[in-house]
Amino acid sequence: MSISFVVIYIGAPDYSERIGAVVESALGEEVKSVKDSYEQAHRTFTVSTTGGDVVVRFCHKGKNEERFRSAPAALSLVSSVPTPDLIRFDGTKSVVPEQFMITSYEEGQVLEMHGTPDFRYIPEHRRKSLSKDVGRKLGVLHRENKMESFGRLTYNDGEAAVDSRDSWAELYLEILKEEQLAQMSKPFQDLVPTLETWLENHISFLDTRCSPCIVHQDLKPDNMIVGDRDVNSIVDWERAISGHPELDLFTTDSRLFSRLTDSAARKYRPYMYRGYFDERDLQTGWKTRREFYLLLKTVEAMWTFSGWSDNLDNAVAVEKHLRRTLDNEMDHVETLM
Repeated sequence: MSISFVVIYIGAPDYSERIGAVVESALGEEVKSVKDSYEQAHRTFTVSTTGGDVVVRFCHKGKNEERFRSAPAALSLVSSVPTPDLIRFDGTKSVVPEQFMITSYEEGQVLEMHGTPDFRYIPEHRRKSLSKDVGRKLGVLHRENKMESFGRLTYNDGEAAVDSRDSWAELYLEILKEEQLAQMSKPFQDLVPTLETWLENHISFLDTRCSPCIVHQDLKPDNMIVGDRDVNSIVDWERAISGHPELDLFTTDSRLFSRLTDSAARKYRPYMYRGYFDERDLQTGWKTRREFYLLLKTVEAMWTFSGWSDNLDNAVAVEKHLRRTLDNEMDHVETLM
């Protein structure tokens, strides 16, 4: 006796045929239901099949194809921290007109940055324990996943590799130019030439003798599946590179605590650093270099300004504030060199 399923698509009718095609091609299974978890750079779906639950992700923007290949590369290289299992990556576009990836479905809770629940609304004991475990997981990732050179991660024919650069400064400047500067929000485009020159003159300040390692580069509440006190899995590795661990630590710092008040952030931030230092040390001068990375967080806010300022009543005032902040931070960093 054959069994047929009425497939329920929640917010994903335009992708129904593609999801069915990739599940049939990769798993040989039928789709029972689909839930859309829309992301700006990729289309992501939780798919219930006759064999269980999986996550299917499509790269629906051509300009992001190189970055999309970083995820299977990272997932195939990282075994020291919990991640989804890579079930299938297909960059041939022979099954559907996009690259796609299938990973295991991870059980747990996502503390969304712009939804509910989020990090602000969980009990204090969970904030402390999760902050410490985030630091611990980052420390293990950086300690156990050393690489031979700095560079972008690539994935071809089932093999991960590094598109090498000569130094961390060279790689990071390239990333900043291609992302933040090239795609700067319109209100700040006049600053791009000045920023480019300033970065070219000062980016070498971030070069140390630190060995390159796998860097997630986008670890935030949305990209962690958590339990009561621990991080169960780290997901969304599309921005992963072979980079400098300080970038990962300071970026995670700013994103994990960004929606807390300043006093709350100061309260919980030490738990993250305590967890990190339980696993590995940072090089001398890290607190000074952190000031440079904080400046680049201001640049990132300018880069993404058009996406988060639409509903602000005081957008003009915020724009002026960001400009003043950047000027002050550039002057401050120059005094530290």
